[in-house]
Amino acid sequence: PASAWRRFGSSMRSECEVLVSSVLQCGSSPVFYDLFVEDVDGSLLPVPVRILNTVKDNKRPNLNSGSKDVVDDVLVRRFSLCDAVSGKDGGSQAYPGGAGFPSVVRWAAHAAIQVSVRPNTDGRIYMPVLSLAYADKRTDRLSEDDTIPVSFTAEYSMDPGNYWTVMTALLVLVILCILALAAFRVYLVERRYPSIPMPIGTIDPSLFAPKAVIQMLAFCSTVYSGLFWFHFVMALYWLITFKAQNVPHLLLPSALDGGQYEPHDVIMVIVFCFGAFTVSLGLWKQLRVFFFLVDWARQIPFQDSDSFFSPYESGANLFLGMLSAATSGGELQRLQCKHVVSVMRDAPRELDVTIDSWLKQGKNVLVHCSSGISRSPTLMMAFLMKVKQVSLRKAYHAVRTARPCVAPGTQFFQDLQRWERFLTGSESNTMSLEHYHACTVQSLLSPPGSSLSFEGCLAGVRQFGYATDFALLQAAQLAAEFPAEHDKTK
Repeated sequence: PASAWRRFGSSMRSECEVLVSSVLQCGSSPVFYDLFVEDVDGSLLPVPVRILNTVKDNKRPNLNSGSKDVVDDVLVRRFSLCDAVSGKDGGSQAYPGGAGFPSVVRWAAHAAIQVSVRPNTDGRIYMPVLSLAYADKRTDRLSEDDTIPVSFTAEYSMDPGNYWTVMTALLVLVILCILALAAFRVYLVERRYPSIPMPIGTIDPSLFAPKAVIQMLAFCSTVYSGLFWFHFVMALYWLITFKAQNVPHLLLPSALDGGQYEPHDVIMVIVFCFGAFTVSLGLWKQLRVFFFLVDWARQIPFQDSDSFFSPYESGANLFLGMLSAATSGGELQRLQCKHVVSVMRDAPRELDVTIDSWLKQGKNVLVHCSSGISRSPTLMMAFLMKVKQVSLRKAYHAVRTARPCVAPGTQFFQDLQRWERFLTGSESNTMSLEHYHACTVQSLLSPPGSSLSFEGCLAGVRQFGYATDFALLQAAQLAAEFPAEHDKTK
């Protein structure tokens, strides 16, 4: 309804198109208005009018860019809505008796009534201000069917000075907390990604994102998340407090004075920039992910060649496999195996004696873990070293020959080294950790149907190590330079 703007706290904006003929008819006899507001005691108080087109000393004092610019405003009390008289041609003779035709029509293209709430008062307001912006057009360029735009704005606002003071202090505190959290995350990245010096004469293949990029990503993502949620909570505060009040005592800052929403705009721009940079950096980091280690371990069908020291003196066979073989009745029936050792948890004591007893009785035995790669091969090597009294080197190559995908891992292999020293009473081992790593590199990096030189893999492990993907790449590159016929894995 037309009177909706008078409901306190209901800011609104209305736009429409008015026929030129109606403006000319209204402007032929212009009316000047005086606007008053009725106080609670029934007295009428004049409403000041701010004409935005006012020119004074070649300046426009009523065009305010901020709330403090109102001190030099030029205010009047009387205004008109349309004027088709002052623009008539013909000089002074055109005005008496309504003679002459207007060459220019002028109208109030935009009207805005501003009502500001006085702070720390129970709904009291300052004197409202009516702002008018006039527009004009030449009539020789118009026809009777043409329309002209007209808009009306009613704004109820309050001075957010105290709010911005509190928010500034809170923002400083939040920024300090965000920077502290970001610095802590950067420190965690520093701890989790230790700097590994590049060997002399080598070039970083740049397969992975540098640590500095990961630290920058952690820093920017923390700042972005903190500022986003701070701005979100502040906006939610305005929404809840403004919409939930029955009697409007808390109003939004004015949008007509300019600059009131700049802090929100600045934070939104900063949040957007940090968000865009963080997403871009995260995408770049993900694109740098290099999947190098391919597990060539495949389930190998159980055949007679999978057995160790077959046949046993009693004709029994010892098999090594994975969980799927132990849970397959058909596979166990094919192997004629009724005794299964599951290495899913710690092995019981005297297990070697039990397995040896079964084999001596002519019973086939299957030893398995989840994948048949790490735990069960380690147990098999330890069994062969004790029962068959073979060296760690021979036990490892015997198990690896039967099942090429075995990889006990550094920790288990060191346990086997300690086991060998315990059995032999010697302080040395028949197979070094470098030898094991070289065999592992050879099995990991050799595609099916081909093999890298063991001597090359051993040289690569000795020069570059084994713990990082970069070291594996360098070891593989060096191994490719060695002829495969010099392989001395045994």
